[in-house]
Amino acid sequence: MSAFLPLGTRLDRHILRRFLQDFVILFAMLFAFATLIDAVLRLEEFRRATAAILPKGDNVEWWQVLGTIAAFHGPRVFQFYQYLFGLVSVAAAGFTVARMQKDRELIAMLCAGISLQRVAAPILLGGAFLCALQVVNQEVVLPRLAGRLSMDIRDLHGKGPHWAIPLEVDSAGNLFRASTFNAAEGTMENVVIYRRGDDGRIQRRVSAPRANWSERDRAWVLVDGRAQDRQGAVATGSQVQLTTPVAAVPSDLSPASLALRRSALSAHLISTATLRQMRSTSAIGPVSYRHLVGSRIAVLIVNLALLAISIPFLLTREPGGLLKPAIESAALMVPLGIVSLGALAVPNPWLGTAVGLMLPIALLVPLAAWRIAAMRT
Repeated sequence: MSAFLPLGTRLDRHILRRFLQDFVILFAMLFAFATLIDAVLRLEEFRRATAAILPKGDNVEWWQVLGTIAAFHGPRVFQFYQYLFGLVSVAAAGFTVARMQKDRELIAMLCAGISLQRVAAPILLGGAFLCALQVVNQEVVLPRLAGRLSMDIRDLHGKGPHWAIPLEVDSAGNLFRASTFNAAEGTMENVVIYRRGDDGRIQRRVSAPRANWSERDRAWVLVDGRAQDRQGAVATGSQVQLTTPVAAVPSDLSPASLALRRSALSAHLISTATLRQMRSTSAIGPVSYRHLVGSRIAVLIVNLALLAISIPFLLTREPGGLLKPAIESAALMVPLGIVSLGALAVPNPWLGTAVGLMLPIALLVPLAAWRIAAMRT
């Protein structure tokens, strides 16, 4: 009868609370370890970033450097959760079951007629709760922190995030390159703009140390801009370059457009609603849009299935050592998780978007159901 009892008993709350506690402890330890490694490797960069905000001549104190590290890595805890919540939930389930075996709680449950499937139910419920948190994290938290997460260390106390533009093309075919682009101020530094001819060759090269975006003119206003026009025949070697001043370059490549294109490269930080807007403006293609949206749902199902597959390794009716089951679980779960989640992260050009996303689910969900149902209890 205990196998059919509804969830919500004191025993369920005890198992669920222990699972979530183990998850928080393991997650905090992994995040602190990763932060410590990065802080040690880039300690000098954090020191310079701290010194940049202090008055000249002031000494940089250790607690000020720690504040800079916290300001840089603090928002990344949500990005860390996005990547590792599934793996940590599997590890937390192992620790929860290990503690229950150590305290002989499983023996008492089995003696009371409680099946192992019933014991696993609160852990799976906790995994579903963590998946729900990931939905909130993906759709609400990460989009609001996308600007902070895109910053480098030197941008922490600046006027806004900025990055280099290796090469971007506008609708007129002009190629833009800049060493620094500031989306908040609408400026570019060390700008080079190439204009190509019908044959694809560069006909004009415009350079300027700085360019400011003019919304009224829909153009980049150049500071001390210079253009080199190439004229003459290339085959005869009679090509010459004429240098002329240039005040502005009209373009539809606005700061908002550049920021949107960068967002497409970090689509894991933006919400589904923004992806839908980017799809309507052709910032991303229809195939990429379907894969990005579909993979977010598929990742939740796959992570929950991996959790269900891992539970029977440790949740057994016979008490015994946990080293061998843990090694067997890791030997299966690590490659299985890498292959399945990797298949969801990369579009499959042979199977298509829908089949590529459904294949891991179609394989893992029946396996998870069989693993739970086949537990000897």
